[in-house]
Amino acid sequence: MSGKIVRETKVGNMIVQKREQLGLTQYEVGKKLGYKHGNYIGMLEKGQSYFPVEKWEAYANALGLDKKTFLRAVIEEAYPSMLPYFKE
Repeated sequence: MSGKIVRETKVGNMIVQKREQLGLTQYEVGKKLGYKHGNYIGMLEKGQSYFPVEKWEAYANALGLDKKTFLRAVIEEAYPSMLPYFKE
């Protein structure tokens, strides 16, 4: 796949913004999460792959993201019909 954004996602945007803010490469974030390479992180950032919902907390911890905000974004993308059950 090319480096183009396939579909812009809130989760992908959160990952890339925080990664860049921390001055980390995709490889470095990937290593923190147990991946051999950083290409999967890049695919998430560009919307070329679906976010692994079961790993939301590991991603939040690795990037220092607010867990409540990040989980809400993950649920919003993966299971939008569940959003009404989350109170502000």
